[in-house]
Amino acid sequence: MSDDCDGALSAVDKYEPYRREPSGGFGSLPPEPSRGGLPGWRLRRVVDFMTEHLARDIDVDELVTRCGLSRAQFFRAFRQSTGQTPHRYLVDLRLDRARLLLETTGLSIADVSRSVGMGSNAGFARLFHDRFGDQPSRYRRAFHQANGSRVRRELAG
Repeated sequence: MSDDCDGALSAVDKYEPYRREPSGGFGSLPPEPSRGGLPGWRLRRVVDFMTEHLARDIDVDELVTRCGLSRAQFFRAFRQSTGQTPHRYLVDLRLDRARLLLETTGLSIADVSRSVGMGSNAGFARLFHDRFGDQPSRYRRAFHQANGSRVRRELAG
């Protein structure tokens, strides 16, 4: 698993970490924070750390320390900057990475779940369904069916 997973993650990491389509997507930052939010450099520092450590349990105190703010200041500023709590933002990053892995790799659902730091396969499946409207395995199948014929046409030329 580790070789497949490491290769998949490095392939995913080539994407710009903050690019996000309008509906939201992997690793993006919101527009510049309004007054009282985190300055861009602090927000990037926290989001970069989250993105680089998706597979492990991230303690909120690690994020607070990276910002150099009190816990209360950090939570207030993060929410003002992103519209989400740090935990919700992290879960969304994990789900976006999982979706990309399902689209671009042959990793098993369990390996995808582990590689993005989800606690259990059942919890991962529930969160994935809540966010994307389908179970991970059905999402992967539908994605490849919808895009496979287009890819074959492009290769045929």
